[in-house]
Amino acid sequence: VLSTSATATTSITSTAILQDTAWNNAGTVNFSSVGSLLLAGNGTLATTFTNQAGGVVNAAAPSVNNLVNFNATATNKSFVNAGTLNKNSGSITSQTIDVAFTNSGTVNVNSGVLNVSTGGTDTGVYSMASGATLAFTGGTRTLNVGSSLSGAGTLSMSGSALNVNGAFTLTGAFTQSSGTSVFTPTTAMNPGSITANGGTLTLTPVGSLSPSSLSVSGSSTTLNLNAPTSASTLTLSSGTLAGSGTTTVSG
Repeated sequence: VLSTSATATTSITSTAILQDTAWNNAGTVNFSSVGSLLLAGNGTLATTFTNQAGGVVNAAAPSVNNLVNFNATATNKSFVNAGTLNKNSGSITSQTIDVAFTNSGTVNVNSGVLNVSTGGTDTGVYSMASGATLAFTGGTRTLNVGSSLSGAGTLSMSGSALNVNGAFTLTGAFTQSSGTSVFTPTTAMNPGSITANGGTLTLTPVGSLSPSSLSVSGSSTTLNLNAPTSASTLTLSSGTLAGSGTTTVSG
């Protein structure tokens, strides 16, 4: 087992390989140049990178698409974040976490796109800066009570399922192109826009739903609005707009 203390700084400038063991980080890990973390092994033994409470991971590698990846098999490979993960300016536009990922800490998408390609269960914070995107692209992702989605950026869904049961204070955009999303947040929802281009999206916030714009397209797309909803614009190209809430478009 590798343990890096709270005072330790680890710089990863090329592919670092962790195999059949655990790395518990309480310090600072900086990814730069062509830095990435490869979780190796045949899956018989667990290979886990844990960013512990107080630990910080800074992703700023300008030319690496996979921030944390695996070889041979994804079985028993995981990234656990209980500290802070920052995708910073200087990193390549789109980066991916391609192993099982759970977040009980804070993920700050400060620049570009952070893709989370696997399912998992979270109780932590996801914050997207203006112009930045968090994309859930695979598996079933559940954000339980205690979690939050915030910021002026974009949340994108193209995985199998997304369940949001925590706080939703995102003021940017939410887009869905496939899958099934069920939002039962502990807050009202006031994003800048909601765009459903595929799958089924069901929104049942506490209180009201007040996006600036609503858009539904795709013949198999369904948007269920189960709360009083007000929007400045509504675009219904195709698909189904349903739900128990009353929707008012003010123009």
